[in-house]
Amino acid sequence: MIPSFPETRPNKPPYQLKPEEKLKQPFQNLIKPDTKPNFLNKYSTLAEFPLLPKGIMPSPSKEPITEKTMVQPFNTTTSRNAVIQTRDSYAMKAPKSYSEAVKTETPQKQKEIVQISKEIPKWEFINTQVVPIMALDKQYENFKVEELLKPCYTNYQYVDTDNPFKTRKYYEFILVDTDSIQIEHHYFKNNPETIEYSKFTIKRILSPFDWFVDHLHTQIHLSREHRPQTYNWYDYKVAWFNFLYVRPYTHTWFIKYSDKLKDTIIPRWFYEWWNLFGGNQQVMDPSFQVHYKHFQEEQQISTLPEHIKLCKYFIHKRISYIINWSFDIHESKRIRYLSKSIKIKGWTPKPKEKRSTSSSSTRREPRVSKTRRLQ
Repeated sequence: MIPSFPETRPNKPPYQLKPEEKLKQPFQNLIKPDTKPNFLNKYSTLAEFPLLPKGIMPSPSKEPITEKTMVQPFNTTTSRNAVIQTRDSYAMKAPKSYSEAVKTETPQKQKEIVQISKEIPKWEFINTQVVPIMALDKQYENFKVEELLKPCYTNYQYVDTDNPFKTRKYYEFILVDTDSIQIEHHYFKNNPETIEYSKFTIKRILSPFDWFVDHLHTQIHLSREHRPQTYNWYDYKVAWFNFLYVRPYTHTWFIKYSDKLKDTIIPRWFYEWWNLFGGNQQVMDPSFQVHYKHFQEEQQISTLPEHIKLCKYFIHKRISYIINWSFDIHESKRIRYLSKSIKIKGWTPKPKEKRSTSSSSTRREPRVSKTRRLQ
């Protein structure tokens, strides 16, 4: 049944409105609580997972976010409520020590003695890619980002799609349902309905030649009730590019890899994703940088494009990093664009402190009984 929409018409035709009138009610905040469905809002009811338990997909934060908001540093010491988004738990083997986390293969042909600094690098976010959203006409070039976002997205869903029913949750659900990734959302302690940061583990990447059905356009049903209820191969591919857009400026993703992923063949289409969201040498720990050239020679991939070599190396060595994104205005060839800026930051596990053994001077001498002293 197709929902009926209210028959409302603007007082003036669009071509008679000035730019200021078109954007008369801009976004006050980039983050807005979920709107309750009513007669004038039909999309809200189509952007939920009816059968998912409460708390898995919380409403966005009520705190106002601006372009000047700084990204909070990644901190793993604070206790938070974490919810794993997969149907089946998938335990990852965390490194027991710092030396195990950065352990790399030693070259067999030629042994080199490389001195690696023991200091932990101070990582900062770096801009890697810009995704143009909309070219700005001259009369809109001086508008703020919050005002320009209004005509681009529906109900604060920051995904790039021509179907407003296909929300970020829908794309995230596809990747979880196909067992491609495992997602873990961590929530603010003082606001348990708002995601502070998230982690995702890449478990497998499906190729169009290994799709579940014969034809890529054939619709497949999701395992739980949802609207839309079906997806195809092209939805699956687009899901990889859209599930990361949870919240601009302050939300971060921590990327991990399954230990079985390095033994699989990476589909070539995935290198497009890596070119946009993948890591580079600037976010590598020094322990991995010194062996990057040898890995290329060993795998015979020295002549491949840089982003393909990096993708293979990051997955093989399971190098983690952090992804963040924001809205910006970028200029290219004298044309200004409303864009998404992709940012990444390196991460190094903290080494565990070694327990200091007690010295001989601090050892206690055995007690001597009184009778023995008298003797």
